[in-house]
Amino acid sequence: MLNVEWMHWARIIRINNEHKSSELSSFDGDSIGWWEDDTLVVETINFLDEPQQPNNGRRVIERSSPINEG
Repeated sequence: MLNVEWMHWARIIRINNEHKSSELSSFDGDSIGWWEDDTLVVETINFLDEPQQPNNGRRVIERSSPINEG
């Protein structure tokens, strides 16, 4: 889970799972994650643009890795 400062939003990222049905779209989308070595990869789909208006074409991929500066 990531805590986002905007409106104290808790973003849930399910690890090694499958996306929910597009019928369950939400404004923040449906995020699943997996590890590629030391990098967390998160794919988010099933966004809503407006209430009851899904955006089926939007897909976001995020990659987070530690920075090691000695």
